[in-house]
Amino acid sequence: MDATSPKSVSAVINLNDTGSVKMESTDNIDKSLDEIIELEQKQDKRRSRLAPSSRGGRGGRGGRGGGDRRSHPYQRPSGKTGGRGGRRGGGGGEEALKVTGSSNVRSLAGGIAKRCRDSQAPVILAAGSPAMNQAVKAITIARGFLDGDGIDLRAQAQFDELKGKGMKAHIRLTKVLTKPRSARVESDDLYVTPRSEPFKVAGAIAARIREGKGCGIYAKGAEAVSLMVKSVAVAQRYLDEEGWGLMWVPTFITKESESRDTGDKFSSTFVKLSILEHRL
Repeated sequence: MDATSPKSVSAVINLNDTGSVKMESTDNIDKSLDEIIELEQKQDKRRSRLAPSSRGGRGGRGGRGGGDRRSHPYQRPSGKTGGRGGRRGGGGGEEALKVTGSSNVRSLAGGIAKRCRDSQAPVILAAGSPAMNQAVKAITIARGFLDGDGIDLRAQAQFDELKGKGMKAHIRLTKVLTKPRSARVESDDLYVTPRSEPFKVAGAIAARIREGKGCGIYAKGAEAVSLMVKSVAVAQRYLDEEGWGLMWVPTFITKESESRDTGDKFSSTFVKLSILEHRL
């Protein structure tokens, strides 16, 4: 072999304790035992310096899960999801939109519509009759904003308490691609006033559902609108064991009325909930 030829490397094939093949270089054959031990100690030290640290820090980044990120560079960290539909407030969904009695209805409606276009329909948290009224109006306006996108909304309210006078509830919205029947006032629609009893109204709603009849309910003013929403929630409780689920769709309607004193006609705007039943 001439001086320009690459150096040949010979090897000895041994079997280790497990029976697998192990390749060993023959470069150490002519060395003494002390030289071989010293060489192996140096190699062990070098391997330990090159090995990734398990303590975290800057070397191995173990403290922040860096080792796992390097072995799986395109995998998202567990417990967190990216993108617009990612978790923000726990429970597997985005943070609830909190509404107060002074919330700007159109701004809130715009926020609802944006969430619906970007990902899933949001959950709305309302506490008190004024906040509930603003939330229902915002959902109604948001339906109009989403009309051009082919998206419609259904709602279902879950109250912290049904028997008391509390009006704190989570309103869960669902996106759909169909629209309910027309929202005009029907002769058999139920009218809710601030003096209405939610449990009595709920009984009437449940009776309509059992009979297979459509049910509409309308009200005007914060107190009446919140009682109307609560009545549907109570009716849902009545129908749970019968396998019925209820959702509602809010719409603004105009109703013509006549003054008892003067006989003059005038129009008033109400919020109507078209109640849609489905099998659970």
